[in-house]
Amino acid sequence: MNILSGKVWEVRKRLYLSLIQAPNFQDLIPMIAEQNKFMSYQVHSAMVKITIVKVVLFTILKEQLIFHKA
Repeated sequence: MNILSGKVWEVRKRLYLSLIQAPNFQDLIPMIAEQNKFMSYQVHSAMVKITIVKVVLFTILKEQLIFHKA
């Protein structure tokens, strides 16, 4: 488990504990916002990793095509 997923789990755990203990919904808004921030960061970093892999694969394929044409 990487550091980010551990942090997301911590935020979720605090959110669930707050859901049990919160007297009203207004108290939960900061916790929900914090969880969304980490979740969107996690999705964003995954998208960046996928894009890097695509660029690397495309570059390798392009070099292979140029090499085979020569």
